Amino acid sequence: MKLVRSKRRLLTTLLLLCCISWCTANEGLGSRNKYGFNLRETLTETKIPFELVDNLIVIPVQINKQVTVKAILDTGVRSFILYGKQYIHLDEMNFENSREVEVTGLGTGRNDQGVLSFGNNLEVEGVEGRGIAMVHVLDQIPFKLLRENNIEAIFGYQIFSRFVVEIDYQNLEITVKDPDYVAKTDYSFSLPIKIIDTKPYVEVELFNGKEKKTFNLLLDTGASSEILLYEQAFQGYLSSTYTSRKVQLGEGFNGLIVGKKGVMDSMNFLEMELQEVPFYAVSMKSTKNKFIKEKIIHGLIGANVLSKYKVTFDYVNHRAYFEKGESGATLLGS
Repeated sequence: MKLVRSKRRLLTTLLLLCCISWCTANEGLGSRNKYGFNLRETLTETKIPFELVDNLIVIPVQINKQVTVKAILDTGVRSFILYGKQYIHLDEMNFENSREVEVTGLGTGRNDQGVLSFGNNLEVEGVEGRGIAMVHVLDQIPFKLLRENNIEAIFGYQIFSRFVVEIDYQNLEITVKDPDYVAKTDYSFSLPIKIIDTKPYVEVELFNGKEKKTFNLLLDTGASSEILLYEQAFQGYLSSTYTSRKVQLGEGFNGLIVGKKGVMDSMNFLEMELQEVPFYAVSMKSTKNKFIKEKIIHGLIGANVLSKYKVTFDYVNHRAYFEKGESGATLLGS
């Protein structure tokens, strides 16, 4: 197990919004199924060691028993996305029912084009996936940091929707549990989550110095930042709390991400009222995401916050659990 730290703490390397305009078939919430991911026979849970790259979770995944790639486990992604033309031979196995899709997200560049195929078999330690939908993008993964660490794939919902997933950032270990065999455990904090467009959101109360409002923020294991907010979703609510000067935050699906730095008066999260909370406001004027346009979702809490806890996602019961880690005393900041 290897720990890699980026020189730029605020690099938002990933997948703030992976909007792929199709639905993943036969991969519903919980329970064993012919299709989707299942624990190997006789197992009720399995442990998966991971590598941490700029607070992003990296695990090996075997594809169609042919190749093994390093993949990011990301709550902000619907389906498995594989990058690189060197894997074009994998498409030939399931090309009959494939179709072209567009992969979009944050950034100022163009959208990636990919090929969506069904019927793929994926394997992670103790977990087997059958009939998995996979998007293959021929271009290299559009994040320099990930290329430098030989990371070539990203996935999330297809795992989180089937299991209770405990992420132990301190010990670099994930425990994947059958939801039918999870014993009741005491956690420091428990929050209800909403699954919106396959992603886990929590209600967070923010204060701009005049009034308090509640917003839906994504618990995003695929963003290495702390807190990002979508400018258009706030309708000026926080506009007086951030500067007009734009700064470069990192990379997204569509290239460089720029935002405006701000400090909100307070934020209620995990039964704590945090004072003078830093955040970045990101413009989403050109987004195609209807949930942002309709102001249903408003931003994200990234892995630089989540990694201070042992975090458990239970999509089946719509809960997220947090256990304080060794560095949990300082929720925000370095």
